[in-house]
Amino acid sequence: MPAPIDIVEPVVPVRELEADEEYVMEAFERHANHCSKCADPLKTHEEDRSLCERGHQYAIDVAEYLYSKNGKAYSTLDRARNQPTLIKIPRDCHAVRALLLAIEDGLRLNRKEKAVAVQEPRSPIITYDRTYPVPPRRSTTQQPLVYNEIIEREPRDMKRRRVIVYSSPRSSPSRGSLYEADAAERRRYKESSRIYRPAEYHR
Repeated sequence: MPAPIDIVEPVVPVRELEADEEYVMEAFERHANHCSKCADPLKTHEEDRSLCERGHQYAIDVAEYLYSKNGKAYSTLDRARNQPTLIKIPRDCHAVRALLLAIEDGLRLNRKEKAVAVQEPRSPIITYDRTYPVPPRRSTTQQPLVYNEIIEREPRDMKRRRVIVYSSPRSSPSRGSLYEADAAERRRYKESSRIYRPAEYHR
């Protein structure tokens, strides 16, 4: 009689939570503490109900980092590297544990696509710069539309306006630098401010 064969599961490493994993778990747990729909996601799923809108978004964030297999929590990041790793979930995270079990049981988490407004078909935009769309040039065969407009104008005054220009004594014939003129004026001012007294003058 042959001996029974024991199937041993491969050894899987276990690690603590990373900061981002802990953050998404705490966000869902905080929300679940005051939301009746998200307090027990497994029960909500079994009753064929859905999570609330905000809880659904938090659950999507949790599912991006963690998944459940045979009731145990694994890291999706390590799964992408072909290294399945168990994650230590804190004991007080009841809602997250129930969420992972509900996802394993078939709870669907779908991102809502934004509604796309249906627009009338336009001519294709031709541009090489993605940040600046430019419409295509008009073809030369397309005739411009002709408009008839009546434009009323005011009658011109018979008298022309007079513009009086006063010439400044410091004006320069050209628009060049006035450095030399300013320097000469400064010299003249210094010379005029000096008082010449005879040598025999005493106070």
